[in-house]
Amino acid sequence: MSRFIHQALAETQYVAPLMADFNLNLSPVSSVYYLNTTQHGLRRFTVQWDQVFVHEHVQNGSFTFQCILVENGTIIMLYKKMPISITSISTTNHPVTVGVADAFYVDYHLVFGLVRRYIYEYHSINVSATYAFDTQSSLVLQPIPNCVIAQSCQQCIANTNFNCGWCENLKRCSDGIDRHRQEWIDSNCSERAVRLCEKLASTSSSGLSSGAYAGIAVGILLFIAIVLIAVFVVYAYYHPTSPSGLWLIE
Repeated sequence: MSRFIHQALAETQYVAPLMADFNLNLSPVSSVYYLNTTQHGLRRFTVQWDQVFVHEHVQNGSFTFQCILVENGTIIMLYKKMPISITSISTTNHPVTVGVADAFYVDYHLVFGLVRRYIYEYHSINVSATYAFDTQSSLVLQPIPNCVIAQSCQQCIANTNFNCGWCENLKRCSDGIDRHRQEWIDSNCSERAVRLCEKLASTSSSGLSSGAYAGIAVGILLFIAIVLIAVFVVYAYYHPTSPSGLWLIE
């Protein structure tokens, strides 16, 4: 889930079909399997926790469950064997969670080249207390199309689920709250992101007329002035008796 490992990973960035104090060393039959497949043209990554035990509840029996990540963002959680309810699992040594969460990090540059990194959890879904997870139950999380899937300004602005903006510097759509937050800030997208593609086009065209064209005009005028002064000085130098030469001598 995260680009780097940090201490708050289990609290801020996870896909958890069941997060608890599981210990594979409690039984020789406990295993974790994974499988890559393709179904209906979509890639699927499946992880199965098979006959695993919670450290504080060995006497209650083992758990078997799966989590399937589908390429389109769908998350499927399947529970084959649940010996006790989730609300009965001890939270003494580890939090008990069913859900997803994500975070972004921002680097702040301090003195002497030091960098301090802050982790911000921007969204989480915790359903462990609101859903009955019994044996042979399942949970499906369907994604809402967000900003980052847009590939153009038009697609970006068409998304009405979030406050999306198009950053021309990065060629990226975002609301500024995702795991690419650092790049968004470094590219000054918070100020430059547009929410009307017509505004982006007008900004580009007006920039050429008022900015580039004005600069070109000033440059041409300066060049003409320099050339005229040079011609005047050369003429006065080679014609010292002329009014220009006499003025230059004075």
